[in-house]
Amino acid sequence: LGNLKKDLQLLKDEIKKTEIGLKNFAPFADYLRHVLIEKSNEHELIAAKEGVAHQLDGRLFVANAWIPENKTSDLVQLTLDVGVYFEEIRIEENDRVPTCMINQGLGKVGEDLVHIYDVPSHEDKDPSRWVLFAFALFFAMIISDAGYGMLYLLSGLFLHFKFKSAKGVFKRTIRLINIVACFSVFWGVMACSYFSIPIAPDSIFQKFSGISYLVKKKAAYHIQQKDDVFEKFVSQYPQADKVKDPLEFVMICKEVKGSQIDYPVQSEFTDNILLELSLMIGIIHISLSFLRNIKGAYAGIGWIISMIGGYLYFPIFLNSTSLLHFVGVISKPLAHIIGSQLLLGGFGLAVLLAIIQNKAKGLAEILTSIQVFADVLSYLRLYALGLAGMIMASTFNSIGQEIGFVTGALITIVGHIVNITLGIMGGVIHGLRLNFLEWYHYSFQGGGKLFSPLSLLKEKSN
Repeated sequence: LGNLKKDLQLLKDEIKKTEIGLKNFAPFADYLRHVLIEKSNEHELIAAKEGVAHQLDGRLFVANAWIPENKTSDLVQLTLDVGVYFEEIRIEENDRVPTCMINQGLGKVGEDLVHIYDVPSHEDKDPSRWVLFAFALFFAMIISDAGYGMLYLLSGLFLHFKFKSAKGVFKRTIRLINIVACFSVFWGVMACSYFSIPIAPDSIFQKFSGISYLVKKKAAYHIQQKDDVFEKFVSQYPQADKVKDPLEFVMICKEVKGSQIDYPVQSEFTDNILLELSLMIGIIHISLSFLRNIKGAYAGIGWIISMIGGYLYFPIFLNSTSLLHFVGVISKPLAHIIGSQLLLGGFGLAVLLAIIQNKAKGLAEILTSIQVFADVLSYLRLYALGLAGMIMASTFNSIGQEIGFVTGALITIVGHIVNITLGIMGGVIHGLRLNFLEWYHYSFQGGGKLFSPLSLLKEKSN
């Protein structure tokens, strides 16, 4: 241990000396950058020449190279102009085929996100646009606040007009900010969340909220069914027993805490709906992944059916009311019957198709059921992180109201800044994670080598 500590200290001293040396070179940064680009070009050219084989005493050269399929016609014209003959050769098993990604516009923005994790295999379908859309949606669900979304949008628009001449990755990053900001505003409006300020169920803001609409549909369902959910709230608020209007039911079940009025029905139903939407979106997202790779894994058909069956069956098993029940898509008894059949039938079909495609190895598909179940549940993080952000923002608002105007305003602002920062971190990390881990499980091989043909590097002009 003593020797290791000495070696560590020697390394730290060496790092300090190196840092001092680098600082001495700082005045020559432009020159060093110029030389680096020049030497890089020389190295790449030499490496390309070394891959050329010479025949007939140097009078003939032969080179192997990759070219995108959509550029073959351009190659024909190029070789005719310079007197070079080419022909297509067979790809060997040990050849590592490069991946050529050709994207523009939104696809290029999504490609930047894809490269954060890995380069797709040449056999993978380009996931760029899928990843972009899903990331923006997940980010918005994690933020779950239209007020925060507007701040992001204003920041994105400021950067857009401030750096009109921006190019490359920086320009696409600004565009990404504006995309996720628009998604955040939309989802925040749907959730009727504006800096987590309490909004009454009969407020005009609730009229633009999709979640508020579902809350009223859920309330109407329980009023009609007179079930245990209805009885629970009636036991706490007897005045709600004879209420028939869902909005009135939500409004009449309230608690006054000082200057603040809480609506337990609205809060509980909103939480239930957001939780279920997270699972529903997870099932849809993973199903799309299975469909993208259906030729490579027939078992995906069975798992899609099984997930749909689980979504129909488990609410009955847990004695809860699903969104599909209270919007009138399917009744509870029918959902229980169909759900159990699809759940087990899909599982059996997945294993059967895996055996047909992969013979004895297909039996291992049984274990995939655990992975699929865990991956679907992983989407609950969308609900959990969104709820955590709302609670934090609401807490800062309450503290700010109790302390006083000046100090309270300062605490509220600082609290929201902290919450916004944590929200961005959570939105980026978990928004990408659900794409790169859960979604990639079923439609992404990765491990590719990006197609990078020989080209001349140039210094960027200021």
